[in-house]
Amino acid sequence: MKFSCLLPVHNEAKFLPYSLPSIFSVKPDETIIILDRCTDNSLDVAHCLVRKFEYDGAVRTVSVEKIDKGWNWQLSYLMYIGTKTAHNDIILTINADTQFGEIIREHLKHFQNKEVGWISFSYREYPFKYDSWLANKIQRIYTRRTPRGVNYAFRKSIIMDEIDKMKAVVKGIDGLLFNESLIKGYRNLFLRSDTIHLRPRGMKRDYTRGVAKHRVYETSLMELLFNSFLYFRPLQIVGYLKARLNQNA
Repeated sequence: MKFSCLLPVHNEAKFLPYSLPSIFSVKPDETIIILDRCTDNSLDVAHCLVRKFEYDGAVRTVSVEKIDKGWNWQLSYLMYIGTKTAHNDIILTINADTQFGEIIREHLKHFQNKEVGWISFSYREYPFKYDSWLANKIQRIYTRRTPRGVNYAFRKSIIMDEIDKMKAVVKGIDGLLFNESLIKGYRNLFLRSDTIHLRPRGMKRDYTRGVAKHRVYETSLMELLFNSFLYFRPLQIVGYLKARLNQNA
């Protein structure tokens, strides 16, 4: 089964020696590297790795210096550009600071079932983080509204007719794809993997996650409080409440 892999890159030269070889190991038909305003040598590092590991798939590089008018969020625009460029309907995504495990390729075979529209994968933090470990345990039984943004796979066909929705996203393109898959009648899967996230989550990310839970996911306050206390993310509450107050102002 042919599939494409999207890799957004913003000055990630130090992480590419981990993420790119792991992409090659799952053997996508094509790898699309989306260079987001890079000022380091990420492109040179990527080309060097392609030669070193003798990757025999197609490599496409797209340089993005600014987003077009009408788009609210840079990453949403990058995902649109990458998805539009892809030649295959099945698209796998990865962050530049993430390293795939080999099991990912086996999991993608679930797309042979035409009813599957989205697959989200568990991951481990390096170094170990309690909240991510606990999240993976919980999400094995609770997957209603819990897409994982580190890496996932989806069908191109579920989103390319929803450009206006992609433009409107302010945070959480994974949430939009997750929901569109369900709206169009597909099944969403959450599968275990040995993927590793190499960059620890900072406090700023917890804050923006809280903003997204109000603006994008429309999470209830009670659900937000439960999630924040469970995973020790107090700044999630701050971001959520600020977004809520700004909307009501």
